[in-house]
Amino acid sequence: EKKRRGGGRRVMPYLGDTVRFKNTWTDYNGDALDPDSQEAKIYDGAGNLLTTKTESDMTKESAGVYFFDYELPETATAGTWKIVWIGTKSGNDFIVSKFFSVSEV
Repeated sequence: EKKRRGGGRRVMPYLGDTVRFKNTWTDYNGDALDPDSQEAKIYDGAGNLLTTKTESDMTKESAGVYFFDYELPETATAGTWKIVWIGTKSGNDFIVSKFFSVSEV
């Protein structure tokens, strides 16, 4: 675990850090679901689309659980970031949005 600024525990990532994004897909009954296709879009604090990751960029951890690592660009805008996961199964789209804070170094 990285420590910064006085050695305290980190609560939020900083620009330039590598972050692991993880998503769990489930059906309406809560059972694990592997989508037919999926992508994840990451937006910085100014709302700029920074990257789009496809399933080929992701690692399948277990049924319905996928992750990827992403280095937060040092030149991006700090603030409240957003990741939008879009999965498709049998022609139906599933969308999950998550927000997280990113600090300047």
